[in-house]
Amino acid sequence: MSSLVAIVFAGTLAYRAYTHVRAALAGRSRRLRSLGATPVTVAELVAMAGAARAELGPGVFDQHVVASGVAEPSEHGPLEAPFSATPCVWYRATTLRVVQDGKGRTRHEVDADVTSRQGFRLVDGGAELHVLAGATPIEGATQTVDEVVESPDEGIDLGLVRIVSNPDRTIRREWVVAAGTRLTVVADVRDVAGRLVAKERPDAPIRITTETSSEAVQADERAERGGWRSGALYAAAALAALLFAVIGPF
Repeated sequence: MSSLVAIVFAGTLAYRAYTHVRAALAGRSRRLRSLGATPVTVAELVAMAGAARAELGPGVFDQHVVASGVAEPSEHGPLEAPFSATPCVWYRATTLRVVQDGKGRTRHEVDADVTSRQGFRLVDGGAELHVLAGATPIEGATQTVDEVVESPDEGIDLGLVRIVSNPDRTIRREWVVAAGTRLTVVADVRDVAGRLVAKERPDAPIRITTETSSEAVQADERAERGGWRSGALYAAAALAALLFAVIGPF
């Protein structure tokens, strides 16, 4: 029995090692992508695209860049966050259902994870870049809601007796980016019908953060180092537990 417990424990530790290694690789990928982008201002980007359009024709410009500017609503106007009704240029809203089993243990199940799809403008002086974040979360967005909502349980009516179970509990969370927030965008920028557009492509993810480019790279370096370090510790612990499972009975 002790061997079986050790094997299960080793598997749990190995999975934790795997998740930390994945975090380290993700941090490395983000860092290399940021370092490989050409740093430009939005005004420089507009000038580059205009020169390419004049020399080679429309729709040719396509560059991997990092640019900063102030977020402003698109021509369709500001958005309204779903839970707090906060005016914004971008939002993300999630609901997690709190589920309790017969032994009193709880777990969280994702009911919804919704990100706004309307683009916004990244403005720098008189120049602007249209940004389509897609499903990509914006790093450093402001959290406006983090609350637990309980809905009454109707229970089961048995005449003189009513059986009432635990009420449904839902965790609501919301993040927004308000107009006027300074953002850094790392993305492939294309000339689409005379307008510069930054958006995610299957081979080129977009990154949007409230940090500067150098701050984001430093954060990625810390995440990478921390992921490798934690992954190595969990892997060593998993190996020790596995060796105990094999050698222990003898």
